[in-house]
Amino acid sequence: MKTTQHTPGPWFTRGDTLDNIGSAIEIEAELPSAGLTTLATVYDRALNCAHLPDGPNARLMAAAPDLLEATKALIYLVNQHARFIGEGDRTHVALKRAEATITKAEEG
Repeated sequence: MKTTQHTPGPWFTRGDTLDNIGSAIEIEAELPSAGLTTLATVYDRALNCAHLPDGPNARLMAAAPDLLEATKALIYLVNQHARFIGEGDRTHVALKRAEATITKAEEG
């Protein structure tokens, strides 16, 4: 599989519980060349964006690099035992779905 050009993990969230006007949850990463860097602001009440994602979505986004690497590792392990998996098998279907999802994330 192709390696993406995304900001390397780990990513993490920073922000409050969204109880205050003007609060925000940001997805951040510590970059060797730039230090602490905000990758995205997921929610900002100051902009009256109540329809945007909140904490659970921000945490999911922040976990994306870890989920990508874990999924790649699982795909590798399953492929090592591919001779035991039939094409209609649920494991085969799940494997193909995971591979397609990674392609979508890496190539758009």
